[in-house]
Amino acid sequence: MGFNFILRSSTLFAYGLVNISTPKAVNLTLAEPFTAAMLGVVVFDENLTGVSIIGVLLLFWGLIINSYPEKEKCKRENKNIVILEP
Repeated sequence: MGFNFILRSSTLFAYGLVNISTPKAVNLTLAEPFTAAMLGVVVFDENLTGVSIIGVLLLFWGLIINSYPEKEKCKRENKNIVILEP
């Protein structure tokens, strides 16, 4: 039963990742272990060690950094706008 659940959920997750943009896929992939760690602490009353806290902070920091637009992409879009003007 557990194998069937994992197989179906992983298949749906992979199918969903194919249909979204790369930055959103990275955010979802980074959010998965972060959410699992928080659920473990809240629901199962687990304790976080120092290494776990550092890992959670790094994941959270990665989510924040990845949410900002890329500077290169913004520069390219601005160049395209300037070129298209008459």
